[in-house]
Amino acid sequence: VLGWLWVLGFIHPEACAQFTDGMNVAFGKNRVQHRTFEWQVFEQGNFEVHHYREGDQIAGQVTRMLQREADALAPMFGRQLEGPLQVLVFNSQEEFRQSNVGVMLGQDEDSNLGGSARLVGSKMFVYATGDRRSVAWQVREGLAQVLFNQTMYETDWSQAIRSGSVVQSPPWMSDGLARYAARGLDAASQETILDLCRRDAFRQLELASGLDAALLGQAMWSYVADIYGLPTVANVLYMTRVTQSVESGFRLATGSFLQDLALDVQAHHLRQAPEGYAALFPPFQDRKAMRKAGRDLGPSMPMRPVSRLAYTQFLPNPEGNLAAFTTDERGQLRVGTVDLETGARTWHATLGHRLDRLDNELHPRLAWGPEGQLLFFSVDLKGAPHLGMVNLGTGDVELKELFKIDQVLDMACSPDGRYLLMSALQHGQSDLYRYDIVANNHTPLWRDRFDDLQPAFWPGSSTFMFSSNRPDDTLRNDRLDHPYPEALDLYVGDLADNPITLTRWTATPTVDERHPQPLEGWEFLTVTTDDAGARGLGFGWRDSSIVAVDTVVRYRTFTQFRDALSLPVAGEMPVMGKDLTHVMATRGGRTQWTEVAMPDLSSLHAAPSLMQEPSTPLPFPTELPSWEQPWAEDEINFRTYVFEAEREETPDVQATQEDASVAQDHAPLTPKNSRLNFALDKIQTRLNNTFGSNFYQVYNGTVNAQPGLGNASEMRISDVMDDKHIVGGYTIPANLSNTFFRLAYLDLERQVDRILSLERQTTARVDTQSGLLVETATHLLRREWRWAFDEVRSLRWGAAFRFNHDVVQGTDLFSATTPNGTGEQLGLQVAYVHDDTRSPRLNIRHGLRARVWAEMFVDGVATASAAGGELTGPDQGWTFGTIGFDARRYVPLVGPSILALRLAGDWSIGQRKLLHMLGGTDNSLSLQGNANTPVDPDIPFAYQARIAPLR
Repeated sequence: VLGWLWVLGFIHPEACAQFTDGMNVAFGKNRVQHRTFEWQVFEQGNFEVHHYREGDQIAGQVTRMLQREADALAPMFGRQLEGPLQVLVFNSQEEFRQSNVGVMLGQDEDSNLGGSARLVGSKMFVYATGDRRSVAWQVREGLAQVLFNQTMYETDWSQAIRSGSVVQSPPWMSDGLARYAARGLDAASQETILDLCRRDAFRQLELASGLDAALLGQAMWSYVADIYGLPTVANVLYMTRVTQSVESGFRLATGSFLQDLALDVQAHHLRQAPEGYAALFPPFQDRKAMRKAGRDLGPSMPMRPVSRLAYTQFLPNPEGNLAAFTTDERGQLRVGTVDLETGARTWHATLGHRLDRLDNELHPRLAWGPEGQLLFFSVDLKGAPHLGMVNLGTGDVELKELFKIDQVLDMACSPDGRYLLMSALQHGQSDLYRYDIVANNHTPLWRDRFDDLQPAFWPGSSTFMFSSNRPDDTLRNDRLDHPYPEALDLYVGDLADNPITLTRWTATPTVDERHPQPLEGWEFLTVTTDDAGARGLGFGWRDSSIVAVDTVVRYRTFTQFRDALSLPVAGEMPVMGKDLTHVMATRGGRTQWTEVAMPDLSSLHAAPSLMQEPSTPLPFPTELPSWEQPWAEDEINFRTYVFEAEREETPDVQATQEDASVAQDHAPLTPKNSRLNFALDKIQTRLNNTFGSNFYQVYNGTVNAQPGLGNASEMRISDVMDDKHIVGGYTIPANLSNTFFRLAYLDLERQVDRILSLERQTTARVDTQSGLLVETATHLLRREWRWAFDEVRSLRWGAAFRFNHDVVQGTDLFSATTPNGTGEQLGLQVAYVHDDTRSPRLNIRHGLRARVWAEMFVDGVATASAAGGELTGPDQGWTFGTIGFDARRYVPLVGPSILALRLAGDWSIGQRKLLHMLGGTDNSLSLQGNANTPVDPDIPFAYQARIAPLR
C-alpha cells in the first residue's frame, strides 16, 4: 500500500490537529429514515415475516412461498432449514435502504450503510419489485444463504458469520451458490459468465469480489451440479467444513484440484455458449483487443465511455439523432444525452452519492416526448419517487415528487404528448398509472394483485400493450395474497376507454414475454424466455377469421405469434425495430449497446404459430339436443337408480379433503402487532490498550498516560429491527487501574438518532505538585443527537456533564489528612460529518471523509454559580474548547495501492489549552511517551491528545 499523509499542525498550542485517541476520529455513514414504520408480523412455521401495515399483500405472498422454497432447496444442501428465521419485507428497494438492521455490526464500518446486504444474522430481507419472478429469486437466494451458513457452521451459524469462524468461505463460494440456487443458470448470468470466461477470469478465482465473484461461483456450482450431480453440492460443503479447507472440500468431493476444476468450468461454459454468440462477439485475439473492447460502447455508439461509469441503458429519440442514456457509479446515477452522429455528450442530472450497496435493478427509466424535445426520467430520492423532465431546447431540468406510489418501474409517453403511462409500485403491487403531464397528477387504471410491467404505445394511437401474469383479461380489482404464476403474457388496452377494458393477446404458459414493442399495422415484437431459459425475439400480429355468415358476416380476432430470432445474449433493455434491434450486452467487462440484425419479418407470416388459438363460442348451437325423458323430484329413474348400501362415499370424502387443503393454503393470514423484544446481539471480549472514553485525557504533567493492557468486554441487546439498542461494556487493565465502565441506550427509529450514555472511568496518577497518589473517578453523562441529511452527510450535536471525584490515597499521615476534591464540567459539542468512503479491501479505502467540529466546556459550574456566575480565577473554574477540521482523501492507484491525503487542524479556545503529541501508532501495546519531550510550563494545558501520523 502506498500512502501519503499531509498533516497541518502548528507548534503553537492554539492550532493543533485534534484527536481524542490517535487516528480514531468519529466519521461514518448514516441510515436515513424518511418515514415511520408500524411493524406487524405473520407467524408461520419456522418463519416470522415482519412487514408494515401497507405491505400485507406482498408479505402474504412471501409467507406462502417460504416453506415451499425451503423444501425445494433442501436436497441441494442435504438438510432441512432450521428456524426460527426473521424475514423483513419492504414495499420497495428505496424503503429497504432505510432499515437499521445491521447498523451496529462492528466488523465493517461501512455496514452502517442501508441496503448493503440481504442477510444479517438470522434476519433476511425481501423487497417488492413489482415482478413476482424477482421476488421469488430474492426469497430463494436468502434461504440458500441461510442453508449455506447452517451447513458450514451448524447450530451457531448466526453468530459464526458475525464473529468469524475457522471455516473461511470465499465470496464466490457462498454468494455463487446462493445465486445458482435462486435462478439456476439464467440468460443474463450466462451472458456475463461467458464474458468472464473470455477474459480468463477463472484463473484468478480467489481474487474475485462483488458481482463477479457471485457470477463465477454461480458458474462453478452449475458445473458441479450438472456434471457430478446435485448431491455433490452437499458433499462439497460437508467436506469443506470437516477439513476446514475449500481446496480439500472440492478435491475430496469431485476428485479435482480447485484450480483444475475452475479451468474445466471455464472450458465447459465456452462450449455451451448459445448459437450465434461467437458470431456476435468474436473471441479476443490478445489482451490488447480485450482492453480495447472494454473501452468501447458498441459500433452504433460513437461516444467514448468513462472508465469508472457503468452504462445501464440507451434510448434513441423519435428522430433517431439523439440517444438518452443512464450510468451508475456505485449508486450514483447520471442521466445524459449523446449525439449519435458526432458522439457529443451532454450531462443533465447527477443523482445520489457513490456508495456500496446492493445492485439496483431499477435504474432511472427513460421516456421521450413525441417530438424528441422532452426527456422524462424517474428516480428515487429521499425515500420517494421523483419524475424528472429535461427540456433539450433550454437545458432546464425539473424534478417533481410523485405521491401515493412507492416506485416507478417503467413508463412510456403517449403519442399526443399529454400522458405518461407508468408501471409503478404501491404497497408492493405493480399496476399501470396514467400521469397527466400538464396537471401533474396520476391515477391508477386499476388495482389488483397481478404484475403489470413495461407498457408501450402503438405509433399514433392511444392503444397500449404491456406484460402481465394475470390469468385472463378480466379486471377483478382484488388485492389478495394468493399465489399466481411468474410467466408473463401480453395484454392490450386503450387509454381513451373509460373504464379501461383489456384484451389478452398471448396465452403461452411455458413462454415468458417481456418488453413488448408495438409496430405499424398492429404488429409487435417481444423478448421471450422459454422453460429452458433460452432468450429470443417473438413476432406477432392481430389476425381475424370468419366465424359465420348470416345476414352479416361474423368475425373473430386472434393473435398470430412466431419465433423471430434466437438471441445469443440476454437482450436486456431492448430497443426493437423491424430492421435492427439494439440490446445491452456485456463484452470485455463493459456493457455495450449491441446491434442484432433482424430477419425478414414478412416471411414469418407463413410460418406455423407458436400459440394455440383459443376457442370462440359460435353464434349458433353446435350440440344436438338431449332427447332423454325428464324426471320430476318425486319420480325415480329405475334404469340408473342406486341403493343406499351400494353408494361409494370415498370420492366425496376425498374431494372434501382436497377442498379443505386448498382452503387451508389460501386461508387469510392474520397479522400480529410486533412487540418490542430485546435479544442478545453481541458479546465481545478482546485485549485492549486504549482509554474507553471518547474524551480527552487530563494533562497532569505526564505525557501520553498509559491506560494499561487489559480485558475489554462489550455486550449489546437489540430489538428485531435494530432500532433500539442497550450497550454495556467495561475495560479492566491488568494492573487494576484506569478501569472503565459504560452503559448506553440508542434510539435509531426516526430520522434524528438519539443516544444517552453514562460512563465511569478511574485513573491513578501522582500529583506533580504534592507528590501524592491520587485516584480520580470521572463520571460522564452524555446526550447526543444525529440528524442525517442523507447517507453521507449528517449534523451531530450533544451536551455532556462531567463530574470528577479525586481521592487521595492514604500512604502517610499527610496524605491521610489531605481532603479529597471534586470538580464538575458542562459542555456542548457540534460537528458536521461527510463520509462517502468504501472499503474494497481490508484497511484500504476509496473516497472522501471529513469532519468539522466545535466544542466548548465550562469547568467549575457549581463554584461559579455560588460566586454569582463569574469565574474570577483558575481555582474557581475555567473554560476550554476547540474548533477544528479533519479531511482525508483516498485516491485509488494501481491494483490495491492508494494515495492517502490528509489535512487537519484545530484551534484551542478558552482559558485552557489542548496539548497534542505527534507520533506513535494506534492501539499499540505500549503508549509510553518520551519523558524528555519539552512542554512549555507557562501554557495552561487542560487536556492532552495523541496524533498518530500514519496508519
